[in-house]
Amino acid sequence: MNDNAAAGPSRPRPRGAHPSHRPDSTKLRPPAPPPPRVKEATLPIKVLQGQGARRTDTQRPGFGRDTIFVTRKTSLGSLLGRAKGLVLDEGYTHITLYALGAAIPHALLLLHALLDVLPYPTGPNGVWYEMETGSVVCTDEMKGAVEDDELAGLGAVEEDMPEYRERTKSSLRIEVHVSPKHAPVVVPAHPQRKKVTPRGTTEAPIPNRGNRKRRERAKAAVRAARREAAAAADEEDAMNG
Repeated sequence: MNDNAAAGPSRPRPRGAHPSHRPDSTKLRPPAPPPPRVKEATLPIKVLQGQGARRTDTQRPGFGRDTIFVTRKTSLGSLLGRAKGLVLDEGYTHITLYALGAAIPHALLLLHALLDVLPYPTGPNGVWYEMETGSVVCTDEMKGAVEDDELAGLGAVEEDMPEYRERTKSSLRIEVHVSPKHAPVVVPAHPQRKKVTPRGTTEAPIPNRGNRKRRERAKAAVRAARREAAAAADEEDAMNG
């Protein structure tokens, strides 16, 4: 019989305690998005009822109730119920969904779920949305590496100042509108400009170019006049000669 089999199953060898030199990091709060660019009023159309309903309720300073910050910590059902309540119960016609990094798929799911739940048609005459992507610079506070056991507890050793590390995260802003979409104003690429004659000058304005038939008739008249002038000159030369 093999000696190793008689000794029993092998056990992993215990490892010694090795201090981790990987610095700890604390994720600071990301910067807030820019304020919404909607010019019309964002207050609800209907009058809110109940003592707990307030028009001044905000998630963050400077943002109204119509701005929903989507995170992975909040369930999709809670976000969907809030967005649906803003439109159907409180009468909002504009909602903003904002998400960072890994919460972007969560915001897209919320958008399509909201389009299915709302009793309005999807399109320019009902519910339509706009998306804007970007990037946000986030800051992490680095606490530094773990100190040696020999230096721990000594008052003469000063703690290292925290370092900061920047990282970039993707951002997504979705503007949901519950109102007819206005047609964009089409500006011609080459607008016709009229020549303006300064006051006090005798310069006549340049007339507009006529159509093709008028131009051809004018050219034919010029050619006929030239032929008549040439024939008269030849006749005069013949008489003088």
